[in-house]
Amino acid sequence: METKVAETKQRSVSWGDAGWDGGSEFNVQLSFSSVSGTDPTDSSHPRSRFEEILVHGLVSRMGYVELSLNSHSLHNNCQKYSTYRMPFAFTSLPTEIILRIYSEIWVRKPIRSTVTLNDFQDIIHMSQTCSRLRVIACSLLFGEASNWKNGSYTGGAWPSAVWPYIRVVTVYDYEPKTMPRKMFDPADLRVTLPNLANVNHIRLEFIHDAPDLLSVSTLPFLFTMTALPHLETLSLRQSRFDGPSLTRPIAQMHHLTSLTLISPLIMIQRLELKQYNRFEELKNVAEILQTVAPVLTKLEISGDLVDFQMFESTEWPNLSTFRLVDHVPYSFFRPITAVVAHMPMLQTLACDFKAEETPRTSFIFCPPDDHAHPPLSTSIPNLNSLSLSNFQLGDQSVQQLPSGLRVLRVVALRDPHIHSIGNLIREPRYNYSALSDDDAYLWINAASKLPYLSRLTLHLKSIPSPAILWHIARACPQLEFLELEQASFEHNWNESPDSVLNLLLCPLASLLQLRELRMSVELGPALVWIETVCQRLPSRAFKARVQTVSMLFAAKLENLEFLGSSALNRERVTYGRDSIWYMLEIIRNEDGLSTRVIDPI
Repeated sequence: METKVAETKQRSVSWGDAGWDGGSEFNVQLSFSSVSGTDPTDSSHPRSRFEEILVHGLVSRMGYVELSLNSHSLHNNCQKYSTYRMPFAFTSLPTEIILRIYSEIWVRKPIRSTVTLNDFQDIIHMSQTCSRLRVIACSLLFGEASNWKNGSYTGGAWPSAVWPYIRVVTVYDYEPKTMPRKMFDPADLRVTLPNLANVNHIRLEFIHDAPDLLSVSTLPFLFTMTALPHLETLSLRQSRFDGPSLTRPIAQMHHLTSLTLISPLIMIQRLELKQYNRFEELKNVAEILQTVAPVLTKLEISGDLVDFQMFESTEWPNLSTFRLVDHVPYSFFRPITAVVAHMPMLQTLACDFKAEETPRTSFIFCPPDDHAHPPLSTSIPNLNSLSLSNFQLGDQSVQQLPSGLRVLRVVALRDPHIHSIGNLIREPRYNYSALSDDDAYLWINAASKLPYLSRLTLHLKSIPSPAILWHIARACPQLEFLELEQASFEHNWNESPDSVLNLLLCPLASLLQLRELRMSVELGPALVWIETVCQRLPSRAFKARVQTVSMLFAAKLENLEFLGSSALNRERVTYGRDSIWYMLEIIRNEDGLSTRVIDPI
């Protein structure tokens, strides 16, 4: 008697949340099974349902879809599997999805390497296939623009043919040192900017210290930007903010929701500026912030430019991301609980202050004697990302963590000109402090009470020990990202034996969801002195050891995708750090394990 097996359909959906700002990565996997003899490319297959899920889910969450069709045949009691790809026109995908795909694959070079025209060949070829893909390719090729140009270009500020594709513009007041580039004429630039109707993000980087910087450089550009209909993000990185007020043009940017105000100079350098007026600068910045406070959703600002009392007395009804960088304000200290008291929508808080060479009183974010303000867990209950730098003994922030945190960073930061901590006892630096083992256990215990925590960063005084790793593994088994860095690692040139590395692997192997690991490990000196060129260059022995260790870790940590090792940075001034992460991507395929450098020394 002939037996007919009915067609079966199976679908599985998986979700994964990750990201510094609490963002999500949406992963969908669809599988359809059919009996032997059924053509998986036949129209009877639920392609329309696939398209429906693709468009509805991915357009809203920008994720990743994988479709597999398995044909099951029953023959001699054996079940055979074969995989088919469902025909699906690439051009029928939503534009947002195509952009996401190509933005992930178009440049396959290390992060800090120079990008050349050859890196864009795939995108250029795509632009030659059809009119729709040409538009998408142009948005990738010309989406970001700056006022630097090649010496051979003689036209105005960008050809008019690329204007519709430009989304982000960066304007510099200096020429690059490493590339033969020149700047556009500022007059041409100001004429062209109002024609860039699709620009939503502008960065001004003016580092010259002329007393009339604002009136000659910044103000004319800001008034020009008021004509842009979709400008949402403005970033001002310049040496000074004293002089004429910038409030009027910024107030006319009616769609502005994200603002960055950065001063790259340390206080000693700022005091040496010609005709510098610090009080005028604080007044100007406070005026800008109070004007845009009702509409801002993101704010990043140098602590050097603000007075904490201004934040405490201003309402920030829509602010969701607040980042304080550079240095602690040179004004009356206020607890961080007071600073964020009027930010009810806050989700990301970063107090990433750097220690500076000038002696300063240690800053405590949540002092034990502060009874006037509610704890962080009460004042900002929606917080999902918290970063604090240079933690001090007695700080109560470790006891006030909101339960919804997904990201927790406790880091040690300093200005790059502070070379050593050897003279700390004789000449104390302001508040440069990493976590002792006792402090680390305190924070790990606090992290164990955060059920949604997926990313943890701790900067330690010593190399991470197996005991610390075991404590993390037991307290936070759900971690997807873990960073453990030894402060002042540039002084550690030791090389641990493989037996020590194996001790580190055991606790890490129990973190089943771990995707990215950054850890200071003693692998010997990363740089060696080369007499023939009179400079330090990356050590081949170090690279070989990193490769060996990465393969060892990849074999034990089956879900690990990225691995970073601390290494001495030979371009400290450029990247602002004495030690950096030598990053490798772990590639798993049918040929086995391999690695690719994505962030070199």
